[in-house]
Amino acid sequence: MTAVRCSNCAADLSGRELDDGWCNACGKSIPSFVYREAGLKGRKEKAIPQATRTPMTTSATSMDPEDRPAGWQLALIGLAMIGLATVIVLAFV
Repeated sequence: MTAVRCSNCAADLSGRELDDGWCNACGKSIPSFVYREAGLKGRKEKAIPQATRTPMTTSATSMDPEDRPAGWQLALIGLAMIGLATVIVLAFV
């Protein structure tokens, strides 16, 4: 059997590198055409576990109207953010 070489750095690839799909010499992924030219099956795709999704107990739409900020509070927060941004910009000028 002839040695399979990395298409990026021309290093000889070991069986483990071929299984992993990564060249240890250059750290790059082994392209699928390398497997085809060597007459090998492609690398074994490993299943990536799906993240479990936990539903949120509360959301902004389910808040009580008393808990939501009033319009004037939102305006005050917006003005404070603009003032803070102005101070930061002027500090670097």
